[in-house]
Amino acid sequence: MNRRLAEIRAVSEILRYLKEEKYEDRDDFASRLAAAYLDSLLNQEDESTYLKRVSRIQTNFFKINRISKSDFHRSLYSRLKRRAIRPPKPAVLPPLSITDIFPDAAKVREKIGNIEKKLDIDERIIQNSMRVALREAGAYPIARRSGDSSLEVADIEHFHLKVQNSVFSFSVVVKGLNSLGKKRKVNWEDIAHQVTKAYNTHPDYVIVATAAEPVDRLVTEMHAYAKSVRKPNLIIFVPPMDLAKFLIWREQV
Repeated sequence: MNRRLAEIRAVSEILRYLKEEKYEDRDDFASRLAAAYLDSLLNQEDESTYLKRVSRIQTNFFKINRISKSDFHRSLYSRLKRRAIRPPKPAVLPPLSITDIFPDAAKVREKIGNIEKKLDIDERIIQNSMRVALREAGAYPIARRSGDSSLEVADIEHFHLKVQNSVFSFSVVVKGLNSLGKKRKVNWEDIAHQVTKAYNTHPDYVIVATAAEPVDRLVTEMHAYAKSVRKPNLIIFVPPMDLAKFLIWREQV
């Protein structure tokens, strides 16, 4: 079942429930509930996570009908579960590379020697270079950042960009050498928390750029994570050689 058909079925069931209970829906609350329920199914969320999701929907529905928000959501959730509405089959997005996003970086032809020395720069330089390049490519919105914080979702948070005649959403994770201490290779444990936080806003792709060479199993583990969230091409990995070409193009190294 595709997303559109699944949404039509969910909306129909919700509208039937509202009619039976004689509830008024003046701001298309049913459609937004259906979308939230299908997103919850796709993300394999439990009831408590679903309830948190729908409680954030802005609506005058509860004021108009003078009913309890929590009671309504629990009752509707139980009904939708009984109807066994299947989640839509997620679309598999095409694999993308960093040169699909920045074609000019692929034009760097010079021989790059001593990559580790070239990339031994402040992580913020890499982040800011990517922000500027993304803005120039038409990405939106790209927020300015004065520094890292405990509240950040990603190094560059959820934004949209047209690539190959389609608009996709992205988040970016950057791992500089200075953030690894004495380590000179990056493994999944070093970046897993950043990648999972970046994916929490459900972008189409997460760009993972690292100045450190990956351990042998890193690419496999990133792919396993992407498959676990049913987006096999989720992660666009930018290893040191490709990152060096990007930074040479941006005249940063």
